[in-house]
Amino acid sequence: MKEVAFPFGLSLKQGFGVLIVLYLITHLPMLNALPLMQDEAVYSIMIEEQIENPTLVVTFLGQEVGWKPPLFFWIYGFFVRFIHDLPVPIEAIYRLPGLLFGMINLFLVYFIFEKLAGRKEGFLAALTYAVIPLPILIDNMVLIDTLVSTFIFAGILCYIYGADKRGLYLLGGLFTLLAYFTKLGVAAMVPILAFVYLFEKDKKKIIDPLFIVTLLAVPLAMWAFEMSVEHIQPENFSVNQHIAQKAILGNLDMVNVWKSLFTFFPLTVIWLSASIMGLWKNWKRNLMVTVWYAMIVFPLIAGSMMPFYFYPVIPPLAYFSLQLFVRDARGKPKTDRFFLAVFSLVAVLNLIIAFGSLFAEDYYADQKNAGEFLAGKEDVMIIGDYAPGIFAYKMLNEKRENGSWLDYGLVISNSTDNTREFIIDYNSNHTLVLENFGPLFEHDRIFRKPSNITEFDYVCIYGDETAEPRGELVFDEKETMIYHMR
Repeated sequence: MKEVAFPFGLSLKQGFGVLIVLYLITHLPMLNALPLMQDEAVYSIMIEEQIENPTLVVTFLGQEVGWKPPLFFWIYGFFVRFIHDLPVPIEAIYRLPGLLFGMINLFLVYFIFEKLAGRKEGFLAALTYAVIPLPILIDNMVLIDTLVSTFIFAGILCYIYGADKRGLYLLGGLFTLLAYFTKLGVAAMVPILAFVYLFEKDKKKIIDPLFIVTLLAVPLAMWAFEMSVEHIQPENFSVNQHIAQKAILGNLDMVNVWKSLFTFFPLTVIWLSASIMGLWKNWKRNLMVTVWYAMIVFPLIAGSMMPFYFYPVIPPLAYFSLQLFVRDARGKPKTDRFFLAVFSLVAVLNLIIAFGSLFAEDYYADQKNAGEFLAGKEDVMIIGDYAPGIFAYKMLNEKRENGSWLDYGLVISNSTDNTREFIIDYNSNHTLVLENFGPLFEHDRIFRKPSNITEFDYVCIYGDETAEPRGELVFDEKETMIYHMR
């Protein structure tokens, strides 16, 4: 391969080496810095269940749930099989696949912008992307967004190159399918951006029959997923319609937009501000990237307190941030030395702001500590508010040590009703109780895991639960208390 210089006098191999080293420096310290948090804990259990018994409809605690398609759990399960026995913390077992796909994403960002803006700006855009705290954090979490973005970025890249080699349209359509079967509707951004790119580059190519056929990927995937979960959904229920109504239209107010910004801003802060200014000056340079950036409106509406929704729109944010630092007011390039000085300052400041705020509180440490305390103990009940870290750490530690986990009782209350009676009679016929975890996140319900245990040695209470068992308090940390009953 011919060596073509990157900025700062780097060769191609040296440039790629810089990206890899920078990625590892920024990402590895976060690998087990925080406990498995909320969705991470749930997904880790679901990954283990798919390792043991792969299913077309994913399961949680042995029950079919239609929350997500199966591909993420299958792929992460494949890697976790080989990581189980490594001498690494339990968080790393489930997070290491995310680091792999995060690094793939870094190079996909490079190749996208190399094609759109040249080798220099492609490298600098990837360099900027590598230090933005939001993807750093998400790559170090057991979340679907890193993997779905791998398929989204790969699909965009295939369509861009497909304009010159049309056979790549089929590969772009395939990646769109994979994106949908990873995280549903977000996959639609691929054909939208592909259409915009061809509209700007060569309008005649929009009517290419091969391109038009690949646009069927999303509606085909929507239909297939609906059919796969139809048997566990209420009559006349549509998953995609439910997502649109609840996640997007249901959050369409300024309160939820402010909530989205509240979690998004610390993880992008200076880069976000720079990207707005860069967009203002350079939005006409590439229509596809501008439309891609404009898609930030969707996570702003739907991502209330969920910053990982913004992951797929970080590449254009990095690109327009870059424009502010590499071009002067007249659009002429600035020196590499100027970019490096400003880039280093901004990167360090944003990392301090982002991770300083993140580590200001010991998030979910009580759930981890309680789960590890209960690991290996029999006849356990966990009752109270939704706290997946408790039972996840219990189950995952038992699985790692013994190859399987112990039975236990679990009552999750999304209701104001007192659940004290479950401690006395676990199989109580409470009017609000459900033993199907499919609608787990609905309000005014009590969810009970089926269990063969009738008398409990340990009762763990989390959150605002008012039940006070008669036993010895053996664990008391933040919102979590554990009683020894015998």
